[in-house]
Amino acid sequence: MSSPKVTVLDFGIGNLFSVCRAVEQCGADVELVDTCPRAEQVERLILPGVGAFAKCLEAMRRYGAVDLAREIAETGRPMLGICVGMQALFEIGEEFGEHPGIGLIPGRVQKLAPTPGENAFKLPHIGWAPLERPSPDRWEGTPLRSVSPGEYAYFVHSYHGIPVHSSAILATTHYGSTTVTAAVAHENVTGVQFHPERSGPVGLRILKQFIAG
Repeated sequence: MSSPKVTVLDFGIGNLFSVCRAVEQCGADVELVDTCPRAEQVERLILPGVGAFAKCLEAMRRYGAVDLAREIAETGRPMLGICVGMQALFEIGEEFGEHPGIGLIPGRVQKLAPTPGENAFKLPHIGWAPLERPSPDRWEGTPLRSVSPGEYAYFVHSYHGIPVHSSAILATTHYGSTTVTAAVAHENVTGVQFHPERSGPVGLRILKQFIAG
């Protein structure tokens, strides 16, 4: 029996070695591609991203990743956005002005903001934070299904997605008193603000469940 195949897009933004290595640890064959594949060539897609929203989306558009992601969403095949790759799934990003995203998750990507009077709030938010479940059965059938509420994942970010529909929120965490969108999901599309490839056993379990479909 052949191993499941995961395509990781390399559109020139970020070091993807740790993502590919983590996926391989989970038993999948990794295809790291610097030329945009056709949708029919992709079994499972990882959409990575680091840095500023606008720069990342510009690189995605040049590469062809925006159209590819929309096509994969229509096929029903699993797709995972990581960090800015998750933010790219939204309609609008507000970093350095307003910029259009892929538009698979209705909503906007906004800067983390402290509660008035919260003086210790620093950006970026860097470090480990617990994953919280919005409802008891929300993680069933998703890549987070093997995670227990309160387990920790690793974050590095200053912005997060705010979905129009709360049903798109898969997980939250807190930074100070601010509720942070840690993960979103709609049908076959999942996005995680944290880095599963840097989140130890918890992150590997999430990637394994994504690969399992």
